[in-house]
Amino acid sequence: MKTAKLLLVTLVTLASFPLVAQQVNAAASQNSSASVSTAAAIEMRPVNCELVSKLDTKSAKPGDVVEVKTTDSVKTADGTVIPKGSILIGHVTEVQAHGKESADSHLAILFDHAELKGGQSIRVLSEIRSVAPPVSLVAASSMDSEDAFGGGGMGGARASSGSMGGMRMGGGPLNGSSNESLGQLANSTGQAKTDLDTMADSAQHRSGSAVTRAGDQADLAAHTAGGIATHATAIPGVMLTGRASASASGTLSAAKKNIHLDAGTQMGVGVAAAK
Repeated sequence: MKTAKLLLVTLVTLASFPLVAQQVNAAASQNSSASVSTAAAIEMRPVNCELVSKLDTKSAKPGDVVEVKTTDSVKTADGTVIPKGSILIGHVTEVQAHGKESADSHLAILFDHAELKGGQSIRVLSEIRSVAPPVSLVAASSMDSEDAFGGGGMGGARASSGSMGGMRMGGGPLNGSSNESLGQLANSTGQAKTDLDTMADSAQHRSGSAVTRAGDQADLAAHTAGGIATHATAIPGVMLTGRASASASGTLSAAKKNIHLDAGTQMGVGVAAAK
């Protein structure tokens, strides 16, 4: 009789194991779903930033500090204000350089807190949404594209100056016609300078607009795909996968080359105060 009871207890105990396992798995699944729902419910506000120091997959290592400076202010969904000039501080979480071991490169970055101007430090959740070259490089590229126009204007002025100089060196008197020509030359030179100044202002404006449009398009692509779709950045050949997670705010990748980000590289970042 005792043997039969012992056998019965053993069978009941063994039969209960699958039920316990199912309950544990169900609880874990619920917790995971709750975490995903909580992350999805976080409202991130956009802020524009500039990279403080250059970053390159050839030399970067996991744990390296990465800092970006905010170029405007942002108020997070809970009312926390991150002023212009604050520093978002993070680190490299994963890096792979282009080389013999890997044809492609990638770089994962996590920004997890912000240093405000007054010295206050706050924890943040973040998501990299767009990446673009420094404004200065874009402006220089735009100016190069206008060289033909600038060269023509100044070349014409130099030609006129040379002609007048030759007239004087020939010993001919500076009569009324010559004076008129000199006046026209002065006007032409002044106009050329004005045209170049206007061209520079226009190039600067276009460069800023181009970067803004690139950032807007990247933001739109990221938001449309829930913030985790891989999309092109404004840096040729560099792709971005933005995500707000404990391991990365975003991952940059490039095929058959290393990723190089100059100091001043622009980043659009979504931020929320961490609880």
